[in-house]
Amino acid sequence: MKRLSGYKAGINLGLWLSQNGGRSHEHFSTFITQADIERIAAWGMDHVRLPVDYFTFEDDAHPGVYQEETLAYVDGCLEWCKTAGLNLILDLHVAPGFAFYGTNPEIENPVVIPGAPQNTLFLDPMLQDRFVNIWRMFTTRYAAEGRNLAFELMNELVWQSSEPWNQLWQRTLAAIRSIDQDRTVIIGGNTNNDARELKHLALTEDPGVVYTFHIYEPGMFTHQRSPWIPYLANYPKPIAYPFAKTDHLAFFEAFDRMGLVPPIYRREQFDRHFLFDCLEPARRFIAETGKELFCGEFGVCENCAIDSSIRWFEDMIGLFNEMGIGHTAWNYIEFSHIMRNDPRQEKCAEIVRLISQRG
Repeated sequence: MKRLSGYKAGINLGLWLSQNGGRSHEHFSTFITQADIERIAAWGMDHVRLPVDYFTFEDDAHPGVYQEETLAYVDGCLEWCKTAGLNLILDLHVAPGFAFYGTNPEIENPVVIPGAPQNTLFLDPMLQDRFVNIWRMFTTRYAAEGRNLAFELMNELVWQSSEPWNQLWQRTLAAIRSIDQDRTVIIGGNTNNDARELKHLALTEDPGVVYTFHIYEPGMFTHQRSPWIPYLANYPKPIAYPFAKTDHLAFFEAFDRMGLVPPIYRREQFDRHFLFDCLEPARRFIAETGKELFCGEFGVCENCAIDSSIRWFEDMIGLFNEMGIGHTAWNYIEFSHIMRNDPRQEKCAEIVRLISQRG
């Protein structure tokens, strides 16, 4: 039986204990409640992915002191999931010295996001010790749990090489195994968990390790008019799915002049065949390694027309199911059309139906 046989169709709980701008306990106690978990289970999903930023429960001024008041929200979510019959992936979304949106101090002239931290995890042994110790803490805390709980060690590596991460995750795995020999552990690759980077991850004979990737292709559709991506925020023309290159020639020509168009985008149509080609590295990884593979994030933002969003989910999930890849959509609240109290419930229900499909 596959390690993630009970993790076929799920949804992320991002922006609750992660990416929340340092919100208060009022946010933590109201943003996600037991009713939300019950709703997700009623939709027919079998798991949730819970992103958690380390500073939610550990203060940089007091490393190794873990705050029970906020860890209680993780405990509570796990109990809600068990009651509702859902499995849970605990994802360390931001780690000490590393954020997927951070900057790399070793890269010359890096692209800097205002307010983004510097990623120093792989330059500082003390931060690496803290990283390992966080997972020792979680392993001890949840040692009594079974396959209903999986650990995803870090979200979306961005570094000039995968080798420091290969060393750190294998060290962390050894620490976990010294306490729990059977916990499912999920490992993602470089460039924000790009499927093309899977080939650079170290392989292990540990039967409890599962590999993961994220996919939001084509990004110009899935993230259109996203304010945190300037070249998309400033492109005013709505992008449908599927679409032809000729529909957006001005966009492609501008990017071509900057040398920013990747090879896979040098085509005329962006449709199911394009998504199939984007998933080729994932398909090849499975075929060549025999390892289990899982998609921890995929989705479209709410700026996309709902009819287009439905067509995209239909194609993407169809391909996942053909490949036997479990998947977790982003996100339950905000970013997507999968939102509580959304007035477009009829269309949202169709997206939920698609996401709930299990291959």
